[in-house]
Amino acid sequence: MPALILNGQVDELRETYKIRLIHEEGDNKLFELLPKSDQEIFTRVRLLFTEGVIAELQLEDSLGQRSSVQFLSSS
Repeated sequence: MPALILNGQVDELRETYKIRLIHEEGDNKLFELLPKSDQEIFTRVRLLFTEGVIAELQLEDSLGQRSSVQFLSSS
């Protein structure tokens, strides 16, 4: 699933997850992805974009464990 996000395969994500914009402020947009099926490994995914570039990926699995990956610019 993270590979679909990082590869930009949005159409495949839409087939499996409901995608909605939950917060927008300035150049930041926070999206939440919720599975359409109970069979998915991740029960919630949040994506933070800053200036159109992914800045953070948050994953929550069916056991309630959360992982967060921050993407930092080298500039």
